[in-house]
Amino acid sequence: MNIFAIKKGERLSSLLMTFVLLCFHALHIHHAFHMYTKAGKLGYYTIFSKNFCLSGYDPYTYIYLSNFRVHFITDRHPLLTALLYPFYKLNQWLMDVTDINFAVFIMAAIMLFCAVYAFIFLIRIFREVIEIPLNGSILLAFMTFSFAHVLVSAIAPDHFCLSFFMLTMTLWLTGKHMKEKTAMSPWQTGILLFFTAGIALSNGAKTILAALFANGKKFFRPVSLLVSMIIPLVFLFGAYQLNWHQVMIPQQKTIKKIEEAKRKNDPGFEKHIEERNKWLREHNGTPVEEEGVLKLTNISTPRLRSAIENFFGESIQLHQQYLLEDMSTTRPVFVPYDWWVNYIVEAIIFLLLIAGILTGMRTPFMRLCLSWFACDLFLHIVLGFAITEVYIMATGWIFIIPIAYAYLMKALTKEHRRILYVLLCMLTVYLWIYNGGLITKYLLG
Repeated sequence: MNIFAIKKGERLSSLLMTFVLLCFHALHIHHAFHMYTKAGKLGYYTIFSKNFCLSGYDPYTYIYLSNFRVHFITDRHPLLTALLYPFYKLNQWLMDVTDINFAVFIMAAIMLFCAVYAFIFLIRIFREVIEIPLNGSILLAFMTFSFAHVLVSAIAPDHFCLSFFMLTMTLWLTGKHMKEKTAMSPWQTGILLFFTAGIALSNGAKTILAALFANGKKFFRPVSLLVSMIIPLVFLFGAYQLNWHQVMIPQQKTIKKIEEAKRKNDPGFEKHIEERNKWLREHNGTPVEEEGVLKLTNISTPRLRSAIENFFGESIQLHQQYLLEDMSTTRPVFVPYDWWVNYIVEAIIFLLLIAGILTGMRTPFMRLCLSWFACDLFLHIVLGFAITEVYIMATGWIFIIPIAYAYLMKALTKEHRRILYVLLCMLTVYLWIYNGGLITKYLLG
C-alpha cells in the first residue's frame, strides 16, 4: 500500500491547502528575505534570532542548515540532526553555487510536505476510520488547520509540524488496523516508533500506546517487544550518543570560546544575559526541582487560566495583543482577548468537544485518542512542562477536537447533523478569517 498516493477524493482539497500554505510561506520568507538569504561565513544565530519571531517557535533548523550549528535539545529530539543532515549538505552546495542561503526555502518545502500530508491523513482518519462522508471529512480537516497553532506550526521551521505529520500518519495506520481487526507488524511499529520518538521523545509514548490498542496482548510477546520497541530505542540512543560526541561536544567548546570573547569585547553582553535570565525566572514559574528532568516542570503557573487563555485559547484563536510575540522575550504568560466573542467561540468549541468525546468514547479508536490526549494533559497541565507557552505544543493533541466532532456528526440524526455541519462551517470560516487575517497582518508588518 502506497500511503503517499493521493486518492481521487483528496486531490482538490489538498491542492487548495497547498496553495494556501504556499501563500503563508511566501509572506513569511518575504518578511525578512534579504536577511534570510545572506550566505557566507556569517553569524547565522544572530541573523535568524533577530529577524525571526513566531511565538515560541525557534529558527534553529535555519541555523543548522546554514552552518551545521545545533541549538535544539538533542536528548529530546535525538534524530533531528540526522534527518536534516542531507538538507544541510544540499544547502551548502547551493550556497557555494549561487551565494544565496536556501535554508528558508528548504525548510518551507519540508514543512509544506508535512503539513499537506497531515491534512490528507486527517481526511483519511475521518473518512476511512470513523467513516463519515467525504464532505464532512474535508470540512473537519480544514477546520483543524484553521486552529491558530496548527496553521502557525505549518509555517514555523520547528519540529512541531514534523511531529504532526508523524502522529496523524500513526493514528490513521493504527485506526485502519483496529477497524480491520488486524495486528500492526512489529517492524511497522518499530519504524513508526523510531521516527516519531526521534523527532520528539514524547511522541514515542503515543506510538507505543497505538501499538497496544491495535495489538493488545500480542504487543508483549518477546519478539514483538524486541523489534517494535527495544531495537528502535537502542538505535535512537546510538544516534544520540554519536551526535553528542561528534557534534555537540566540539560545538560546546567553540561556543564557550565565542562567549568568552564577547564578555571581553562587549560590555553589554553580561547585562543582556542577566536581563534575559531575570525575565525567564519571572515568567517560567517554579519547577519541582532546580536540576535534572524535573527542572522543566512548573508548579506555580495557574492551571485554570492557562487552560482558558493558552491551552484552549491561544492554541485555537490568536490573541490580538502581543500578537505572535515570544514569551521568552516580550509576551506575558497570560494575555486576555479584546473581544468577548473569542470566549464564546472557545466555549462552543469546548462544549462540542465534550459532547463528541461522550458520544465516541465507547469506540476503541476514540479511547486511543483519549489516551494520547491524557499524555498531553498530564505533561503540560499536571506537570506543567512548557505550560507558559503550551500553545506551541498544540499539534500534539489538538486533533482530538475534530475527531470528537466526527463521532458526534456520525451519531446525530440527519436533521441534527445538518445543524452541526452548518455550525462547524461557520466556526471554520470564522477561524480562517480571524487567525489567517492576524497572521497575514503580522507577517506584512
